[in-house]
Amino acid sequence: MKKGFYILALTFLPLLLRGTHQRAAEITYTWISGYTYKIKITTFTYTESEADRPFLTIHWGDGG
Repeated sequence: MKKGFYILALTFLPLLLRGTHQRAAEITYTWISGYTYKIKITTFTYTESEADRPFLTIHWGDGG
């Protein structure tokens, strides 16, 4: 009986959970030359949330 409850709960739990403010994002880039790129990040947030992130950091994976 417990196993069935856990399976049912894990199946429907994601339908009840929602993010607090971040709804979607779009990342676009333009190659300038060599290793130079222009990056634009557009975020779509829930406007009634008090959470605010005025900037985002891009990690290129090289430790720089």
